[in-house]
Amino acid sequence: MRNLLIVLGLIGVVGITEVEVAAQNQRPFIQNRTCDVAPGQNAAAVALAREFIDLANEVAESGRVGAFQSLKAPFDQVHFLAFQPDMGAWQTLFDTLAAREDWQALLQEGQEVFTGGCVDSFFRVVP
Repeated sequence: MRNLLIVLGLIGVVGITEVEVAAQNQRPFIQNRTCDVAPGQNAAAVALAREFIDLANEVAESGRVGAFQSLKAPFDQVHFLAFQPDMGAWQTLFDTLAAREDWQALLQEGQEVFTGGCVDSFFRVVP
């Protein structure tokens, strides 16, 4: 009887753990892409960021894309944020954008405005 209770207890703990993990995987998340702005290109970076945002939000089936710069000078970075309900929505958005010629043209233009590449960070939204 004691062994049966231990086994049932372990099954219950494993079952609870699996539910919690599944729930965590479904939490919305934020992608933060930080791009360094080339010297003297701040106005061009802001204009290009607006084009990126407009196109991404036009294509997005869910979620939202935005961008910001620090309030404190120097204004040498642009942060792009993609708020997505799950990784599937994020992947769909970026697969759709990658297939578009207008997105590819913006990426090409970005190579002149942003230097050193961009760094991506991903965050889960706290429920």
